[in-house]
Amino acid sequence: HHSPTAETQATSDEGLRHYAKTNGWFRLQAAGNADPKNRTKADGSPWDPYDIPEGKRATLSSWVTARGTRVGPCYSYWDSTTFVPGVTWVTVKNKTEKGDHWLRDYILVTSTYRTQGLGASVRLNDGRVEAANDLNFVICQLVKRPKKKKVKSTPVSWETMFKELKEYKRVHGTCKVPQKNGKLGTWVKNQRSAKRGPKQGTDRYNLLDGIGFWD
Repeated sequence: HHSPTAETQATSDEGLRHYAKTNGWFRLQAAGNADPKNRTKADGSPWDPYDIPEGKRATLSSWVTARGTRVGPCYSYWDSTTFVPGVTWVTVKNKTEKGDHWLRDYILVTSTYRTQGLGASVRLNDGRVEAANDLNFVICQLVKRPKKKKVKSTPVSWETMFKELKEYKRVHGTCKVPQKNGKLGTWVKNQRSAKRGPKQGTDRYNLLDGIGFWD
């Protein structure tokens, strides 16, 4: 026997997985309590998505961005067939950004329609969510998060680092390079450590000796 909460979570999870797979647009409750038995907006007032007439249009009034550009008004419309119940935009947004939930593999895109293309349908104002409308829903899409490519560092040859050391000495008058000085500092430390070791061949030892490295 599953609790109502578990059943609600399973239903919302199934809906989100469907839209993640199909890359389709869907609707979410913006904020508040998404429990079907006690749905409320962020301010605590009751909210029932199934009381909203199909196709009902709702607007987010315009605001000024940091650059001084006026944005909006934007509008969205209601479609109960694409509504994912039991979860809010705030919850989904958090799961795409924190923790180890499967939603971490996705970016939550939130949009509404306006005269020229797409605009934001929800925004954060001092930590509070302002829905695109007093109907309290937003239009979303789950987009697969690009995988970070591992950058392979190309090994730098001993001869290249030796040239860098000679240039460093020409400028600074010493071969004592601080470790904090990036790759060269690390390389110099490694040369000193290898002074008596098998990695330091006679030729390299003599080259370093020739610029006063061991002084």
